[in-house]
Amino acid sequence: MRRVLAIAMAGATLAAVGCGGGGDQAAEPAASIPAPTTQARSGSSTTLNQATTVGVARLNLAVAKYCYAIISSGSATPAQERKAIIAVDDMIALARLDPDAVYAPGSGDPVTMRQFLGDIASQFENGGCSPSLASKLDRARESL
Repeated sequence: MRRVLAIAMAGATLAAVGCGGGGDQAAEPAASIPAPTTQARSGSSTTLNQATTVGVARLNLAVAKYCYAIISSGSATPAQERKAIIAVDDMIALARLDPDAVYAPGSGDPVTMRQFLGDIASQFENGGCSPSLASKLDRARESL
């Protein structure tokens, strides 16, 4: 079951960011991710622009690679762990800028950044790959 969850998580992330030539660049920190500016306003919520949406999907990919490594082989490399920790920190920082901004990846339903943090925490918990990062995400989400 854990392996199926990890594969589904990685597949959904790859579909959101595309599969072409990103290499390790897909798991780099958000320093190159634009601030979560908006492309449209609907009611009281804003939607992240395309560049920020791609950046968030890349952070999610770093998390998915980390979880997949743990679930499939029992451990992740130090580099994968470092990238996952940086990705989580960057996700939290982006969510703090606008918790109600809508993240609308290419696949899946649109969610607010607050909901997205909860979804990532659930993936960590349900996949059994990092209870400590799940807890960090939950605490951050509750503080938004």
